[in-house]
Amino acid sequence: MDILFYVLTAAFANVLGGFVIFLKKNWSRRGLNGLMALSAGILFAIAIMDLIPEALEIQESSALYIVIGFGLIFLFQQFLAPHFHFGEETHKHYHSQSTTFSALLGMLVHTFFDGVSIVASFKIDERIGFVVLIAVLIHKIPDGLAISSIVFASFESKKKAIGASFLLGLSTITGAIAAVSLHNFLW
Repeated sequence: MDILFYVLTAAFANVLGGFVIFLKKNWSRRGLNGLMALSAGILFAIAIMDLIPEALEIQESSALYIVIGFGLIFLFQQFLAPHFHFGEETHKHYHSQSTTFSALLGMLVHTFFDGVSIVASFKIDERIGFVVLIAVLIHKIPDGLAISSIVFASFESKKKAIGASFLLGLSTITGAIAAVSLHNFLW
């Protein structure tokens, strides 16, 4: 029962981050750029200062997978997904919406595994579970902020922006349910 509370707390943090979009009535392009830069910076700092060093400490060969991951993201963004920007150069509207859906899909996969990670870590050891929970909670609000600002910039709809952050929360819960089901099936 405790694990359910922790997973719901993490899912709520996604939604809470999405509600940042309501802090202002009208967002300027500069304001949206600032929100996306802030959320990206927080996520990048967490990766650089916490996740990557920890992965390298656990297993040195992780460096290869980190480089491959960054390379795949770069290739995907450059060649498979149209780019998203607010500058003078503009494209047809479907380009930014296509990129928005790609970002949402990526974040849904990411948050699914947040839910899996919370459950799996608590099943291993309660202390490890709390460490993972804290790490997940730290980036859940920026995740919600990132997806809501991207969706709002693309669709200019606060309702859709909040809906996207709700989807992230649901994905976290779905990942947790999958992990519990798999654990019960295997053990």
